[in-house]
Amino acid sequence: MSSKKTKKTKTSKSKTTKTKSKTKKENLFLVTSRLNVPQRKYCKCLMSVRKTQKNPYPICIHSLRKTNLVNYTLKSTKNAKFQFNPSRTNCILNYDLAKFTLEDVQLLAKERKIPTTYLDNKKKRKPYQKNTLINKLVTNYLKNKTTKTQSKSKNTKSKKQTKKKTKTKK
Repeated sequence: MSSKKTKKTKTSKSKTTKTKSKTKKENLFLVTSRLNVPQRKYCKCLMSVRKTQKNPYPICIHSLRKTNLVNYTLKSTKNAKFQFNPSRTNCILNYDLAKFTLEDVQLLAKERKIPTTYLDNKKKRKPYQKNTLINKLVTNYLKNKTTKTQSKSKNTKSKKQTKKKTKTKK
C-alpha cells in the first residue's frame, strides 16, 4: 500500500470588498481663507441653496443652528472653534470664485444687486464675463464695507461731540 500524500492547498476566494474611493473634494475657498469649519459649511450652503431659493440665509442658518454651530453673541472667534456668528462671516472675499460656474457667480451678483449684463455698441444686452463679475463683486463688497465702517466712526464721533457740548452748556 502506497500512501500518497496530498497537500491541501487553500484556495482563497478573491473577495471583492467595496472600498470607498476617497475623491478629493474641490476646495471652494481661497488658500489664504481663515474661515473655520462651521463658517465654511455656512458659506458652502449659501452657494448651493442660492441656486434653488431667492434668500438662502434662513435655510443655511437653520440647518447649522440644529447642530449648535450658530451663536449670534460671538464677537471674536478666538475661543470658539466650532461656533460662529453669521452676520460677521465674510463669505465673498473667502470664496475662490474662479472655481464656481458663471451661473453661480451671476446668482451671487444678482443677490448683491450688481448688474450681470451690459449694452454693447449695437444696443444689445450681453452678459459680463466671469472675471468681470468677480471684480465687480469684490469692489462692491469692499466699497460697502468701507462706507459702513466710516459711517460708524462718524456716528461715534458725533455722539462724543454732542456729549461734550451738553457738558459745556451746563
